[in-house]
Amino acid sequence: MTAADRVLLVSPKTPPMGGMGRWTETVLREAAHHPAIAIDHIDTAPRWRAFHDLGVGKRLVGGSLQGARDAHRLRRALRRPAVGMALATAGRLAVARDCLFLRLARARKVPGYLHVHMGRLPLVIQGNGWEWRLTSRAMRLASAVVVLDAASEAAVGEALPGTRVIAIPNCVSSRPGPTRPHRTAPPEPEIVYVGLIYPPKGVADLVDAWRGVARRSRLTLVGPGDPAFVSRLRRLADEAGAAARLTCTGEVSHDEALRRIARADVFVLPSLTEGFPYVIAEAMAAEGAIVATRVGAVADMLAADSPSPCGLIVEPGDAAGLRRAIERLLADPALRRELGRRAGRRVEAEYSAPAVFARLERLWRGLDADVEPERARA
Repeated sequence: MTAADRVLLVSPKTPPMGGMGRWTETVLREAAHHPAIAIDHIDTAPRWRAFHDLGVGKRLVGGSLQGARDAHRLRRALRRPAVGMALATAGRLAVARDCLFLRLARARKVPGYLHVHMGRLPLVIQGNGWEWRLTSRAMRLASAVVVLDAASEAAVGEALPGTRVIAIPNCVSSRPGPTRPHRTAPPEPEIVYVGLIYPPKGVADLVDAWRGVARRSRLTLVGPGDPAFVSRLRRLADEAGAAARLTCTGEVSHDEALRRIARADVFVLPSLTEGFPYVIAEAMAAEGAIVATRVGAVADMLAADSPSPCGLIVEPGDAAGLRRAIERLLADPALRRELGRRAGRRVEAEYSAPAVFARLERLWRGLDADVEPERARA
């Protein structure tokens, strides 16, 4: 029997909830079906702070301590032969850590693949500030840069000519998920959001938009939240006399989140910034009627600008646009069903775990004709 190629996967795993954590879990689950590759995972999840605690001082101190711990674990892992290191990053201050990890891999002549999980990458490049200067340094250290969408691929290619860059989307598990319930006499329509409940996710815009249709629907917010922010959302609902129609579940299991998505009449992701949001792919897999903002890879995922879109798109921060899109779907059950059918077909063809993992495996093992590793780059 031929020994499997060993790949070091340096990425966060849930908890806490987050897109990179879901990506990690899906990749590890799918890898079990690919005997030619063996993944050695180093978990970089920041469990020393709450997700909404974004203070720079605390992040610098805590992040530095965690980075030192993770660097020690990586040094030990690099003592054994590996065909590559896949390093997942969301940018910002973490890029300093990324540079260190990529240097450690190069010192052992292990190709480093930088997986950039942020949809704002073109804006970071355009801003040409400290984050881009640090990110570009990390990209130059990498054997290849993996981004989530075509816009990011083009932006990096233009900014760093000669950099090996490839767009590979996130993927969703191919295991059967919850089915959409059949309703002969549907109850009051339910609008559902799943994710972290804090300002960058645009949840305040969603609640503001929903107040215009609150007399004809319920809104359920699923996920952990900053308590002060959740209280603010409840006040917004109360001002419209709709407090009893707003439900905040708090954090739930992944399976329960999927059940909530499958049960929704309309699923909404109102984010102000995203990369490739897992929850959109999961809503597509559940054949949901989706309203989302034009951030990151979302418009590509929903084929929003094609003749056969899989969901409705509005601009980030546009509460009035969200309200109009929600109203349109609540008033048109046939449109909801058609968008759901299109979404289900698209996610199976483009974002299923077997299809996407096959591309990752070829990249990491140096079999991708477009992205050949430089194993001994000086």
